[in-house]
Amino acid sequence: MNSSPVGDNTRVYIAAANTAGISGGKDIPAACTNWGIYQYADFLLDPTNPNWVASKVARYSDALEMTLQTLSPGAGGDTSPDAWDRLNKAKERVEIYRKERDVAKKEAMEDFKDDDNPDKPKSFAQWAPLNANAYLVAVQNWEAATNEVQMRTNAIGGSGSALLADAMKRTANGTNTLTELKGFNMKASIQSVTYDAAGKPIIPDPLDTQYVPQYSIQGYASLLDGWVANSNQKASEFEVNLSIGQQSSYKDIGFTEAQGSASFSRFPVFDFYASGGGRVEHSNFDMSSNAKDVSVKLKVQHYKTVPFEPGTWNVDVNGLMAKLGAKAPTMFTKVRATQMLIAQGVSMEISFSGSAKTAFDKDYKKTVQGGGGISIFGFRIGASGSSSEENESHGNSWDSSSGVLTINSENSRASANVLAVMGEIVSV
Repeated sequence: MNSSPVGDNTRVYIAAANTAGISGGKDIPAACTNWGIYQYADFLLDPTNPNWVASKVARYSDALEMTLQTLSPGAGGDTSPDAWDRLNKAKERVEIYRKERDVAKKEAMEDFKDDDNPDKPKSFAQWAPLNANAYLVAVQNWEAATNEVQMRTNAIGGSGSALLADAMKRTANGTNTLTELKGFNMKASIQSVTYDAAGKPIIPDPLDTQYVPQYSIQGYASLLDGWVANSNQKASEFEVNLSIGQQSSYKDIGFTEAQGSASFSRFPVFDFYASGGGRVEHSNFDMSSNAKDVSVKLKVQHYKTVPFEPGTWNVDVNGLMAKLGAKAPTMFTKVRATQMLIAQGVSMEISFSGSAKTAFDKDYKKTVQGGGGISIFGFRIGASGSSSEENESHGNSWDSSSGVLTINSENSRASANVLAVMGEIVSV
């Protein structure tokens, strides 16, 4: 077990790519904000990788639904082989129809995206019944199978059977893509809002929407509006001691030594990239020997830790299993994001002295002035990274005589920088 100050079942992920945040505020349609929250909150994370990298494959809402299908009523109910055989066969059909539904949905979403009819319905839920028959049939088959599982689970009876049937129904409601169910799902749009030269928002029209499991961040839009209105607020300052950091361990944020690098000195504080985007492995500046000659002052105008609040589709699986007298299913262990640290008005002043100044000056001129870039605590300067989740290159100035590098982070007026994500381990 970890001796982590954050708890054995908690992980903290550093957003090392200075990840672009969730858009929000008076200029942003709620559907766009909803999509951003859904992306951050629903994708599962790797419990062994200390950097924030969402799987982009496994979603918590889907995994929760599949986990519930593996559970069975507890003792005290119908023990006849026929009743259990019917239940198990219904579960098999759910899995078959789930796969068919997912394939059909992917194809239907592509067709919806490619439909250039200016009069087409704005939401996928309105468009699908008129244009995606294969998807509708797949959804109907899956819904019928899940309803049968719920019915047969309830009919068997036994310890916790009614609770299990209700949990199955709630999670299924969360993944409903055709009907809006208040508290369970929400409208979301993958489209982005841009701004013209005068700073006025350009909202996509039509705004294509779809239903996704509900998540929310209480007061998020008003929070960002307040930050924008107070853009002249004096920044809070934080000193970062790299020499002390070299003695820190990834155990401090929930990871074992085997899972994370041996110490903070291995964390990507300074990474150098050539003009083609490839990482430069052999640079003059070296954290191990130069850390004592580097001081970092982080300035942040606004920052806040915000929790993700799932809708009523979310179920306490561990509590349910205890009532069923069931063991945890042997599937896989992931981390569900529960909150994130966001900030706006982030800047950094890094002072180099002695040999560190000379070494960094050589690397800066070789990379940034040579068409490449540098990532410092995940903030890219020079050539920007290729990741779509990274903000563009951040403003910077390097004074080689004084040895001071100043970085001003770039972020949209209606967004914020994500600095870290915290989550809890779930077995699903």
